[in-house]
Amino acid sequence: QDTLKRFGYSVPAIVCSGEEAIKKVAEMQLDLVLMDILLEGSMDGVEAAEHIRSDFNIPVVYLTAYMDDSTVRRAMITEPFGFILKPFEPRELHIAIELALYKHRMEIKLKESEQLLSTILENIDEAMISIDADGYINFINTAAEKLTGCEQKDVIGQHLTKVLHILNEQKQPINRSSIINLLRNGIVVNFTKYTRLIAKDGSELLIESSATPIKDAKG
Repeated sequence: QDTLKRFGYSVPAIVCSGEEAIKKVAEMQLDLVLMDILLEGSMDGVEAAEHIRSDFNIPVVYLTAYMDDSTVRRAMITEPFGFILKPFEPRELHIAIELALYKHRMEIKLKESEQLLSTILENIDEAMISIDADGYINFINTAAEKLTGCEQKDVIGQHLTKVLHILNEQKQPINRSSIINLLRNGIVVNFTKYTRLIAKDGSELLIESSATPIKDAKG
């Protein structure tokens, strides 16, 4: 507490059990929790951190001397924002806290950006489906659900060829090789030739189709 105050932080509570920690977090507006592994009571620090992270989205930094392999594996599941091993230097503590706070701010910004993008894609009129690098669906918007007759909960994780039944001018369905060619080589011109869609109920619709590969910074 003294060390933290010297760095300009406020320390609103110190508790000795996981149950008390969760109670305090629920009562207060906190930016970060420093958590030991060994605590009083029936709940250890890892279990308490898991509740705090999932229920309150508050970053947790472990401050502990108890770090055997099995404990580390359990602790990692709680997605901690840092580990500080006792004994520690004050500067180590300061750096770990600042990094955790910065990482959490960036995480919040990323989630807000993802939510905004998801909202935009959900509400556009065009039917949109996105797939991963292996051709499996990871997003389908409301317009695409209505067009295909499939619900998002039923198609996420399914291969595109199992969900999107579209035919080209020769009435040939899209196949896995076409999708692989699109994903690996970025060839999108062939995709525009698919002009008919067979919905889940068997009805046939005339469509315009297009595809765009989206690459990350590593290509």
